[in-house]
Amino acid sequence: MSKEPSTVALVILSRHYREAIALALNSPDLTVTELGDDSVETILVRLLQLRPDVALVDLPQGEATTLIREAYRADPSIRMIALNQRGDERLAVSLFETGVSGYLHQSSSIEDVRIAIRDALVGELHCPPRITAAIVRRLNEVGERSGARERTTAVSPKEAQVLPLLEQGLTNKEIAQRLGVEESTVKNHVHNILRKFGVHQRGEAVKRYRNEEPIVRKNTNASGQSKGA
Repeated sequence: MSKEPSTVALVILSRHYREAIALALNSPDLTVTELGDDSVETILVRLLQLRPDVALVDLPQGEATTLIREAYRADPSIRMIALNQRGDERLAVSLFETGVSGYLHQSSSIEDVRIAIRDALVGELHCPPRITAAIVRRLNEVGERSGARERTTAVSPKEAQVLPLLEQGLTNKEIAQRLGVEESTVKNHVHNILRKFGVHQRGEAVKRYRNEEPIVRKNTNASGQSKGA
């Protein structure tokens, strides 16, 4: 039994380019449909009615981002490939964050387009190595921020009392007097704060506290006292 051809939708602004791509891609394995050059809203309706396996998108930056994002939200199974890109790493990362499955530079050949389609059909990401590296860097940045946020939110109410006092430059002894606890208790709190923040110096902890202050302060009132105290 023969396999059904995969469906490819063309969302390309330039008519002659759109027709040339359609002509080059049409084969027994692919059924190509042009969706025209109307507004993003109209094209999105057509796209979701057609529900192709893959959509090739070549629109102005803002329109491409909007279409890819909204199409992905409505039906993540439609693989979206951005065509004719200029290699802007920031834009590439933003496109992948909205749900694009492939990214082709403007110097890509028609064979590159076919390869990107094949990759998308089997669930693989297709983009130049430099863009892949940019995506990895972005993921690492997000992971680091997420890890830092998790460490900060793990600060206990008592440790949250100590943080604003550290920011004021108070010594362990002064903090102990302010909170009415033993100096050894403050020392333990400071040790735990440094560990949770992943730093080695009190000054580094203060910098991290300033960066994450809104998260920490949800456990602390303006006077440095725990809300649950």
